[in-house]
Amino acid sequence: MELTESTNVLFEKISHLIEQARENVYSHANATKTFLFWCVGKEVNQNILESERADYGKRIVATLATQLQREYGRSFEYRNLLRMVQFAKQFPEFEIVSPAATQLSWSHIVEILP
Repeated sequence: MELTESTNVLFEKISHLIEQARENVYSHANATKTFLFWCVGKEVNQNILESERADYGKRIVATLATQLQREYGRSFEYRNLLRMVQFAKQFPEFEIVSPAATQLSWSHIVEILP
C-alpha cells in the first residue's frame, strides 16, 4: 500500500470518528436545551401563571423575559417563554419529555405545539 493511500484510509477513519463525536455533542446539547426549556416553562407556570392573578402573572412573565433575554439572549424572549410554558403544559410529565427531548429539536417541538 502506498503512503498516500494509507494516509487517505487513516484520514477517512479519523474523519468518521470526528463526525460521530460532533453528532453526539449536537444531540446531547439539543436534548439539554429542550429539557431546560421544559423546566423553565414548568417553573413559570407553577410559580406565576397557575396562581389566581392571570393579568399580573403575564406582566411578571414579560418582565422576566426581558431580564432573561438581556442576560442569556434571544432564546428567552417573551414569545419563546410563552412557548416554554405551553410545552410544559402539553407535556407535564418528565417521563414524556425525556424521550422527546432526545429525538426532537426545540424547533420541532415548537412546530407540533398547538
